[in-house]
Amino acid sequence: MLNTQINLDHQPEPVTLEPMPDGGQLVRLYKNISELPAPDEGADDEATLTGWLADEVAFLMPAGQEADAKQLAAQFDSWWTYGASWTPESNAEPTLEQRVAALEAAQLAALL
Repeated sequence: MLNTQINLDHQPEPVTLEPMPDGGQLVRLYKNISELPAPDEGADDEATLTGWLADEVAFLMPAGQEADAKQLAAQFDSWWTYGASWTPESNAEPTLEQRVAALEAAQLAALL
């Protein structure tokens, strides 16, 4: 799932991983990270707060398919493309009809 120009209160690492209760991981990738100073309106002087602006993709890695940050960073652009098109349905189990069609196609291909 792609989120462009999100505001953050900290400078994000390009790759972050969060464990999920089911054993999978929530993967967040960041690029185009830039510092975004803003005036601190609660201060008497001209103090500024620092925020961050970045593009983000987020997706779930199912349990049993976990990766580490180094693996994801090594193929960052490929994972970015995957994450940009990812939807929650991407990790859904195939339907019975889809499974039967795949088996039929494999058997037919083996016969030819």
